[in-house]
Amino acid sequence: LQKFQRGRISRGEKDVKAGLAVVNKTTGQVSLKPLPAAAVSMFLGDDAGSAKPPTLSRVEQQLLDICVNEFRKRDFSELLDESAIKFVPRLRERLKLLTSSEEGNPSPYTLEPERPRAPRTVAPACFDGAGKTAVSAAPPSKPSANSPIVFIHIPKCAGTNLNLQLAAIAKRVKHKYCEVRTTDAHKVLPTGLKKSAGGCGIVSGEFDVSILNGIRKGIGSDKARPQPITFLRDPIARTASQFEHHLSRERYHDDGAQTRTETLLTLVSPQRCHQLERRQTERCGELTNPLKCRANGWCGIFQNQQVEILAGAMSFKSTKAEVLRRSGDQLLCTAQQNLASFPFFGIAEHYRSSMCLFFHTFSMGAIFDECCASSVTDGGGSQECAILDIRTAENSAKDSNRKSSGRGGYISQYTESLDLLAAMYDGNRLDCELYASSMLTFTRRIRDMEVRRGLAAGHFSPDPDASTSPAAGSLCERALAQYRRAKESDEGS
Repeated sequence: LQKFQRGRISRGEKDVKAGLAVVNKTTGQVSLKPLPAAAVSMFLGDDAGSAKPPTLSRVEQQLLDICVNEFRKRDFSELLDESAIKFVPRLRERLKLLTSSEEGNPSPYTLEPERPRAPRTVAPACFDGAGKTAVSAAPPSKPSANSPIVFIHIPKCAGTNLNLQLAAIAKRVKHKYCEVRTTDAHKVLPTGLKKSAGGCGIVSGEFDVSILNGIRKGIGSDKARPQPITFLRDPIARTASQFEHHLSRERYHDDGAQTRTETLLTLVSPQRCHQLERRQTERCGELTNPLKCRANGWCGIFQNQQVEILAGAMSFKSTKAEVLRRSGDQLLCTAQQNLASFPFFGIAEHYRSSMCLFFHTFSMGAIFDECCASSVTDGGGSQECAILDIRTAENSAKDSNRKSSGRGGYISQYTESLDLLAAMYDGNRLDCELYASSMLTFTRRIRDMEVRRGLAAGHFSPDPDASTSPAAGSLCERALAQYRRAKESDEGS
């Protein structure tokens, strides 16, 4: 209300002609007239119970209508709890306002023209000196027996189960396992990181790649560099799972399918929740690792989270974070460069095959023989493996919330809404591109493992001969198709 009263919201000459705005003769700036005291009282509800409700002129009523509409749309540079939206219908009813003549909610799809590329402050390694030609990614680092494995845990990408299994693997190969709790991530590192002196052989936490600099210093040796690993997940499924996680923590009220859809639509749409223009909210402070909000605020948890983490976004200063809104290509390139240098990364949808690749990459031959010698399919039917049978339902949205029958499980509850599906792609376009390119790399690495192990092609999933694009059946592909249809429909209307 205070911001509205400053008159910053105006459509220019149109409002002047309607008597809603005035022109500053010195600066030429057009500003809306402030709400009169009676309208302010009505907006705040101070007139409730009064014997004679205040009356407003036509212009004053229009100003009040515009104010309520701006409250509904919200200015994204200001903090406002998303739950405020549900009060707008009651507010309009109380103020006896008809359906607003103002423009409706912003489209959930990004229709703004592409902005020019920002200065190369985010990913200088991605371009040559002229800033035009992409530089090829560095080859993956070679695994070393003297360097700790560092698990970059991207939330909702199978990390909770992997942590349990990594602890068992460390015990099996006589390494020390060090899990840094998320409250300490990027603040406290395990002591004794020098593996050769009995320190940590495997380190895990909700880090982003910027943590590797601190770990290098902790090791104190240029020769023994940390070996980063991570898991990716289909971005649409990851986003739905992230939202389910917050529902289970009662950070949002679950008032049915329509409410869930509307709430998530606001969180994933760059148009409705401009992640780089919003400061951290109180909800960020509720997280066990508030640094996840560092680059993109609360909505960033639901938008391109995998790219942010692999680009080191937790370490971004606010000025660099603002630049990112105009340099998504560089952010994506940085993430791809970093991931390409990892000796290993897995895909959550191909978990068992990924773990076999992990055993192969880090020369854990005995465990590989136990778990991976027979044909591996990620839908079940694989040989028994004590380490990979270690699982938990903790932090699993699938197990802790509603269960949905039929194909797709609880994820399908979010992909049934075509508007939401398109918006989830819009908010996770970079993640979807990263996932698609990474699936190609992952499939090549799987095939290389089969050759080196003397196994038939297709021994592991995904079978590189099954499709020209291993990610062709992903939710991202389906969401992209719907996004294109939605944009064409919006632009046409």
